[in-house]
Amino acid sequence: MDCFLAKFPPLGGIHQLSLRTWANHRCRQVTFKQYATYTVMGGIMYTKPVYTKFYNSFVMMLGRRKVPRGQRSEQGWFRLVDWDEYEAVVGTSSLLTTRRSILAREKAAMEALAREKACEELALILADQAREALKTPVEPIRKKRKLK
Repeated sequence: MDCFLAKFPPLGGIHQLSLRTWANHRCRQVTFKQYATYTVMGGIMYTKPVYTKFYNSFVMMLGRRKVPRGQRSEQGWFRLVDWDEYEAVVGTSSLLTTRRSILAREKAAMEALAREKACEELALILADQAREALKTPVEPIRKKRKLK
């Protein structure tokens, strides 16, 4: 899942409603966090966006709805972030927590399958070595002569 953050001056209710309406078509979850001097909008998107299309749509919406523009970062008016940075700024998200646990279970299952496959390969190698050991001719045991 891809996340984004946008920083605005303190927003009124109508501006938050406009931003939420725009984001609900594109995001699974939209969160606003109010600070003393600014507001942070965070979103968890349905799919990985084409950055230019998403950015242009965002900027056009800001202009049309007359939402006060926030602080511009290197990426523009908003920035794409990873899960950890999203949760550090906006707070924990049950959606991301659930996704992380699912990914952890999938990873554990894949590791278990890899271990099982490695054990099966090792068993086949040992079985082949045992067969080869049985196929090799055994030298007859010579009896020692008794000395008189």
